[in-house]
Amino acid sequence: MKIIVISQGGISLNHKKNINLIILLILLIVFCVYRIINLNLVWQGISVRDINMDFKADIPLNAVKIEQPETTSEFLMKSNIFIIPIMVVLGATIVIIKKNTKLKLDKKIFRKGIFIGVLLGILCIVIHEFIHALFYPNGSTVNIGIVLNPFYAYVSSLDSINRNSFILMSIMPFLILGVIPFSLFIYYFTKKTKLAGILLGFCIMGLVGGTPDLYNIYNISKQVPNNAIIINSENLTYWYK
Repeated sequence: MKIIVISQGGISLNHKKNINLIILLILLIVFCVYRIINLNLVWQGISVRDINMDFKADIPLNAVKIEQPETTSEFLMKSNIFIIPIMVVLGATIVIIKKNTKLKLDKKIFRKGIFIGVLLGILCIVIHEFIHALFYPNGSTVNIGIVLNPFYAYVSSLDSINRNSFILMSIMPFLILGVIPFSLFIYYFTKKTKLAGILLGFCIMGLVGGTPDLYNIYNISKQVPNNAIIINSENLTYWYK
């Protein structure tokens, strides 16, 4: 016979956490379904070369080309500058937590967790682009695919998008796959070693994988005025009013 004990305080704290998690997951699913319904997502598959050059939009005559690397390889190379501050923040965070808590980690378990997290992060390469796609304006046709040489996943659209929406679309994978797991890593670092390792490995991939987006945001913020409209064509980006 199963006995259910109900505390005088009502629903237990763990039960409340489970309910909140379920509600959050439901809201997330509803949001994803709503966005997918309002977008035209096109899976371009896996290609050997960069097929973004095949996507050509009608550029307004008054459009201004944004100064940025014209090849994907050069773009990825220049975006690596953002890896340095990310690694400094990660390293400093671990040192500060260990110093303040005098924590003695089981390094073997921690490293195993990191390895698992890195693998999960690699598997999320298309999820990264899918998150980008969810934040394009309603009715946009958004292409998603993978290029083998150099290896990367991409999302592209020939539909226009305003400056602020472009920045939001660009930053979301960095926040969802990088910043949020990093915050959870800090929380679990002194509680669950293996889970903390998994979160660290996963957030490293999410943060590093978001460096091209940070570089893109930097270029947009520096060159594109407020209320401008942005459009992409053949691996180039333009803005106009």
